Amino acid sequence: MIRSGLIALAVVLAAVPASAGAAGVPDNLADQFHCFVTFSGGARPDGSTYWNDADRGTITLNTRFVAKTGELLPGTYDYDGFENWQRGSGRWTWDGASVGFADGPFGSALEGRYYPMHRLMPNDDQVGRSFPLVLSAPAPDARTGNAVGPAQTGHEGEDSFATSYWYCGQYGQEISTALVHVRSYVQRTARVPVRVPLWFPTRSQAAYSGRVRVARKGYFRIDLVPPGCRKLPCGEAAIFSGKRASAGQLGHRTRVRLGHGIVGWEGDYGCAFNGTDPDWGPVYCGRKAIVWHQAGVNYCIEATNVTDADLIVAARQAVTS
Repeated sequence: MIRSGLIALAVVLAAVPASAGAAGVPDNLADQFHCFVTFSGGARPDGSTYWNDADRGTITLNTRFVAKTGELLPGTYDYDGFENWQRGSGRWTWDGASVGFADGPFGSALEGRYYPMHRLMPNDDQVGRSFPLVLSAPAPDARTGNAVGPAQTGHEGEDSFATSYWYCGQYGQEISTALVHVRSYVQRTARVPVRVPLWFPTRSQAAYSGRVRVARKGYFRIDLVPPGCRKLPCGEAAIFSGKRASAGQLGHRTRVRLGHGIVGWEGDYGCAFNGTDPDWGPVYCGRKAIVWHQAGVNYCIEATNVTDADLIVAARQAVTS
């Protein structure tokens, strides 16, 4: 895959409800999003399609009526309505399901759909990555085969480049790659299946890796850490834990269905869960966590800077790993 190093846009928009009775804006919609697009790079010698995966830049939505200006690179768009997206801000609307852009650099050139439990981007090279905000270009679409703008609403993948919509979420890591050097060791040592998601969101594109916090019979804890981490703790993006124990030790918060008949419990477990030296599960203040019981083992994913939906999506992937 070819991943563009250029940031196409960076815009901060203030929320304006579509009507006085509009539903409240979800917590994980008022956030910063990195938007991505896929499009065809042509055919390989064997006849298969080569897919490009490009970073389209950053959009920040907020719930205040004050809009800030983002820094943008000069526009290089060959599509009416997109070529002037260089810097700016504007108002956005929310009707309980969809995002609209009332004015500013997007004007009426984009519309969005919010998915609380995320959507996958077609032909994505990061297995398991998913996105809560999907942007498209409302009709009429004036493109003549340009892969930079998002696909027209209702016609994803139908232009000459098979361009996708813009899929907006966080950067992240393919967990199978990040934990490749520790997962087999931990599983042999703990004698507990290591269940982790396919993909996990992070705030940067840096290559995170796995560090073993604990691995002994019946119990493990693996940290997903940024480059240069020599000691723990050091700003872990996530901690994956497992302990052979009864479901009664889980601790209940918000009940969620994870599929395959498995129920999880998600929420903020506070600062004293399991005491000052817990043998599994959430450790630090200010972390969200999701826990579940599967085949005689209690599992936990805990993290900062993630939404409830991020954790639920990650756990749903992990139960099938």
